[in-house]
Amino acid sequence: MASDTDVFERTSRSMLDQHPGDERGRMLHAPGQKTAGKFYAFPSGDDLVVKLPAVRVAEVIATGAGRPCEPRKRRPMK
Repeated sequence: MASDTDVFERTSRSMLDQHPGDERGRMLHAPGQKTAGKFYAFPSGDDLVVKLPAVRVAEVIATGAGRPCEPRKRRPMK
């Protein structure tokens, strides 16, 4: 079974191929993907965290395919 970091690595390479202006970087102790100096994707524990527009977040949560990012219990990020 592939780890989430492996999944992130494959996804990151694919995104860099499609968006050559994006870049890889380190966010704390994790690899991350960023554009214009701002991170939008990184692995966290067993999760893959991705910043999306609010409408898309609502869709992903409604389908059960994802959940809000809660770095602190009961305090989801916007």
